[in-house]
Amino acid sequence: MNVIARLSLGLIALIISLLMISDLLFDVIPDRDEILRESRQHTAESLAVQIVALLESADIAVLSKTLQEVATRNPDILSVAIRKSSGEILMQRGDHARYWTPPESGKSTINAIQIPIYSEQKLWGNIEIAYAYNGAKGIQKLLTSPTFMLISILAFAGGALIYIYMRRAMQYLDPSSAVPGRVRKAFDILNDGILVLDKSGRIVLANESFKNLSSHEETELNGKKISDLEIIKPVLKKLPHELPPWEQAVINQSTVTEKPLSLRDRNDKIKEMLVSAQPITDDGGQVRGYLVTFNDVSALHESNLQLQEALDELKNSRAKMEKYNKELELMATRDPLTGCLNRRSFFDKAENVFAFALQGNKDLFCIMADIDHFKSFNDLYGHHIGDQVIQAVARTVNSNLRPTDLFCRYGGEEFCIILENLTLSEAEEISERIRKAIERTGSASIRNTDVKTITMSFGIASITEGSTTLEELIEQADNALYMSKEAGRNLVTVWKQPEYH
Repeated sequence: MNVIARLSLGLIALIISLLMISDLLFDVIPDRDEILRESRQHTAESLAVQIVALLESADIAVLSKTLQEVATRNPDILSVAIRKSSGEILMQRGDHARYWTPPESGKSTINAIQIPIYSEQKLWGNIEIAYAYNGAKGIQKLLTSPTFMLISILAFAGGALIYIYMRRAMQYLDPSSAVPGRVRKAFDILNDGILVLDKSGRIVLANESFKNLSSHEETELNGKKISDLEIIKPVLKKLPHELPPWEQAVINQSTVTEKPLSLRDRNDKIKEMLVSAQPITDDGGQVRGYLVTFNDVSALHESNLQLQEALDELKNSRAKMEKYNKELELMATRDPLTGCLNRRSFFDKAENVFAFALQGNKDLFCIMADIDHFKSFNDLYGHHIGDQVIQAVARTVNSNLRPTDLFCRYGGEEFCIILENLTLSEAEEISERIRKAIERTGSASIRNTDVKTITMSFGIASITEGSTTLEELIEQADNALYMSKEAGRNLVTVWKQPEYH
């Protein structure tokens, strides 16, 4: 139901309500039965005048004829009688005893009219007339009553006239009629949804694009507040601490541009909108209303989401690739049993360190270390325990080195360490600390088996002892390790160039 129909219905209901209240208070609508009773009362009173005159003249024949004429000419009269005050019926026409029912209150009713006759200012008797009731009863009485008929005429004829009048009036009162037709057509061909609001936020004009967004129930948008639209209500619930763009424009009296909002259209699809609101001013600079635009960027938003998903997928793929490369690098550069550098990677790194120390005339130390009596661990406990011994030793060594130190599994149970930027005493101290830690805690870290004490022998060589290649420095450290083995193992020995005499 459109606005004009609702207004017309409201006005008709108001008029009918006022009419019924007036009838209740002032009895302005005549009652048909009461009118009929008064008409019959008037007829009976006229008859009573004639009868009194005839009685006074004692003209009984004419009186009898008069009663007969009255009963014959009026088909509604069932019976008529002249009754004395003593109760004696002087004269009657019709079966008066059958049809006459005295009124209980003594006052005439629509079916029983009673007129008193006086003689010498004393009640002589009554004229009694019994009428047939010709009125409707029940629902028919209601439908044919003046009140119902008047209400029906007002409801249909009055409603139609008011509706026509309201349509004509709304053409002058409708604010949208002030918008030129060419402007409305220009708005309708735009893809953006457009609303023109008055200062109180009521819709003056809505173009076709916005109407296509609105729900099917909201066919008539003009005159509605924007905040009452079904498409807008969910947006307001999502902005409990922030005003929508059009209200911001009202408060600040300034333009609000491209505020992102999500709307659910009539097909229950989410539309991503950039909403702008701009005040509309008259020639005097006074704000007369606001122009609100809804720019649908759903396609762009969807493209951005797809692009972001692609970027996220690429990022994940890159992370997986980096992780895979790191795993490959570990596999290529690390010993799988101990996690320390393998021999090939160790030489790649150590060659650069050695060349840098040699060119800078800096000290550099190589430590060769070997697990004492390692074969006995394999023979006594099995190779899986031997592997745990190697791992325990590697963990202890690595925990006592700096991150910049190079540590590798040189082969089997033998390890090689390169230390730089230290003195000989510091290199000896590190080797001794590692040796003691292995002797003290190495065997305790072997799981599920009590093994004998683990010890390790060390050999230290310095670049200052004349080595010109990395291999030569490692060989010197290996010779010092051999000397530790020969001296009883579990020792640290420093390589010294032999003195020739």
